[in-house]
Amino acid sequence: MSDDIRSHNIGASDYSKYKIQPWDIWLEYKLNPWDADIVKRVLRNKPGERRLDYEKIIHVCQERIRQIDDVYYSGMGAPTEWVKDSMKKQVSEDKENE
Repeated sequence: MSDDIRSHNIGASDYSKYKIQPWDIWLEYKLNPWDADIVKRVLRNKPGERRLDYEKIIHVCQERIRQIDDVYYSGMGAPTEWVKDSMKKQVSEDKENE
């Protein structure tokens, strides 16, 4: 069953022709949803949409930076506890990897 799932994809993506798919990276690195989305877009290969992929990556990065700033520098738009916990975990992991 699992081989069947990895042998094709839904939509115009071509991930299934590669040995490593985006979700392999997400799981291995335990990525949060924003980082996983960036990885997915970097690995995409949809003709005519490359610029759009990079614009979306920038947009996702801007949102992630906004979340970081909200959690650590301001009281604007209180983020959910999940976002706070995710950010604290990510900062802790970043410090461990330095």
